[in-house]
Amino acid sequence: MKFKIIIIFFLFSISFLSANAQSQQVIDSLSNKIKTANDTTEINLLNEIADLYINNHPDSSLKYVNIALKKAKLINFESGLANTYEILGEYYFYIGAYNLSKDNYNKSLEIYEKYKNENKIAFILIGKAAIHIIQNEYLEAFNLLNKAKKLGNEEMVSQCNYTFAYLYSKIENYEKAMNHILLSLKYYESQKDSFQIAHCNNVIGHIYLNTNKDSLSLILFNNALKIYKNRSQKDYAFVLGNIGIILKKQEKYNEAIDIQLQVVEVLKEQDDFFHLSNTYKNLGEIFEELNKFSEAEHYFNLSKDINIFLNDSNSLALDYYNLGELYKTSNNIDKSLNFFNKSVTISEKFHIATLLKKVYYSLFEIYFQKNNTNTALEYHIKYLRIKDSLFTIEKERTFQNIMIAYETEKKEQQIISLNKENELKQETIAKQKQIKYYLLLFLFFIFIIAIIFLLLFIQKNKMLLKLVQQNKAIIVAEQELGVNIDNKEKFNNYNLDNTKENLAEKLLISMEKQQVFLNKDITLSLLAKKLNTNTSYLSKTINEIFDSNFNNFINDYRIKYACILISNKEYERFTINSISKKSGFNNNTTFIAAFKKNTGVTPSFYIKNLKTKDK
Repeated sequence: MKFKIIIIFFLFSISFLSANAQSQQVIDSLSNKIKTANDTTEINLLNEIADLYINNHPDSSLKYVNIALKKAKLINFESGLANTYEILGEYYFYIGAYNLSKDNYNKSLEIYEKYKNENKIAFILIGKAAIHIIQNEYLEAFNLLNKAKKLGNEEMVSQCNYTFAYLYSKIENYEKAMNHILLSLKYYESQKDSFQIAHCNNVIGHIYLNTNKDSLSLILFNNALKIYKNRSQKDYAFVLGNIGIILKKQEKYNEAIDIQLQVVEVLKEQDDFFHLSNTYKNLGEIFEELNKFSEAEHYFNLSKDINIFLNDSNSLALDYYNLGELYKTSNNIDKSLNFFNKSVTISEKFHIATLLKKVYYSLFEIYFQKNNTNTALEYHIKYLRIKDSLFTIEKERTFQNIMIAYETEKKEQQIISLNKENELKQETIAKQKQIKYYLLLFLFFIFIIAIIFLLLFIQKNKMLLKLVQQNKAIIVAEQELGVNIDNKEKFNNYNLDNTKENLAEKLLISMEKQQVFLNKDITLSLLAKKLNTNTSYLSKTINEIFDSNFNNFINDYRIKYACILISNKEYERFTINSISKKSGFNNNTTFIAAFKKNTGVTPSFYIKNLKTKDK
């Protein structure tokens, strides 16, 4: 949730970087001019008002731009139409309707290209690149930004650098992100444009936040706050929210709550319900971490009500998930299931894969705890499928990131090559071919390694599953015979004198009949005393006959007893800690180490795969 709000502000700044806060007096003045304007001038004035409203009052912006669109179509005023489609593209971007935003940007772009208006073409390309970044289509965004950089003036180049900073932040190349935002900052400092300097400071603050440099991030955010305070209440609120996120990370919850409540008041004044909903989610998460159920429930419900009003399906699905998790924590299972099912309905309809993964797993946990194994299994299968699909998407993104890095290198090489003499051209081409060859070779090498690791993982998993089943078979056999098969064979095969034979037999009886190993405080001396012998002779007998030391000998019986408990339905809801204590261990660490040594797998793997096999 925190990162989502950072992204929203970041992209908001990118798309509307050239739109400064304007006073109502300016809008009123333009409205008065409309009364005496001719057709084309009226359309330009309507578009100008719509552009001024788009930051703080998007609904008013839509009203004016729709009037301009009708009038421009009526008289076929192409310049006005291009500007109208451009503003509509910005509006739909603002409300998150990215396909509609792209459609309108493309209509605007077609007209601007017809009249070869390069600055406007560059601006539209930057807007489209921002959408591609949101949709994780990084290579497309990269190509659009490079195209825009060649066409635009110095200001457009600065906006390209600003957007490049976001692109590289998304693929976690923060060094390149910082290089680009500093270029943008340098331009705006040369123009003495404090408002855009504040935007750049805010972006640098985000980069520091994402690289865990919270103290530096706070300095940059506070610098931005000073500029926004008297110029843009909405931007001021966004930065305050970011400071609240840092305070939450630092567990300064009361200060974080106070700041988020200030953000709420500003957003209410601006009628910005979309970001108000996100702020309520932030507050809900803070109170949830503080275990204040009623407050968390209150803010999650406020967010839910707003998103129902806005008909924002994605955000609403997240609200239902948050409420489901909240009620799950408070053991109100019926309410929890109700909200999880609502979240699933929306998430499946709109293919919200990352959220579906979380909800499916939560539903699996609930039904597993309710002993409804069939339903639990269904949701676990769904969880694994969605997890696999997300892994595939992530691999595709990784490939795109490699391609972006490659394309960046190629562009840089091309720029260098332009300054060289003709005799260097062939060398440059050869280098590019070599880069392609090594890139393909590298990708092939990575692919082969991935296949090898996958096969090794599958082989290892099969081996571990076989160990579980073999161990289970031994345990079942020993239960039926009432003896430790391995120790009995060692006893029978060893040539014993009467004294050792008697002691070994007594030792086996104390283990298998009397189960002295369940005594957490059992020691070599205590056992020797119980068997009427001394510690040295007992230790020597255990070592010679059973090929073990005292601790391993005792732990062997304890682990087999633990395996019996795990297989028993009476104990299936016991935790690993409980099984450990019942088997005679004093702590979990010793139990887990002994379990893995004796069975070859961890207790959690044994439990999971034993039950899976049984089903």
